[in-house]
Amino acid sequence: MKLMHQAQTNARRSQVESPTGAWAPSYDGMMRLITHGRERTLWEVTIELAQVQPGDKVLEAGCGTGTLARAAQVRAGQSGVVHGIDAAPQMIAVARR
Repeated sequence: MKLMHQAQTNARRSQVESPTGAWAPSYDGMMRLITHGRERTLWEVTIELAQVQPGDKVLEAGCGTGTLARAAQVRAGQSGVVHGIDAAPQMIAVARR
């Protein structure tokens, strides 16, 4: 799975920080609390509704920490390709880890 964000110049990057980026380190924990531990079920339903199949190419816009993108990669399999993009570089940093 490849995770990327839109390239920005260094000067502009310092000016355009997403407010959600500050939540990046604790985002997954917050989602577990908000969904009462059912985030995995939410991913499964989303992937089913999107009809992701082995070999598919998937783009998740606003991927946050990449949890749904990683789940989609499992469904797409080794022959599939999943990309995740997010406006917050901090979210992409967490997703890469």
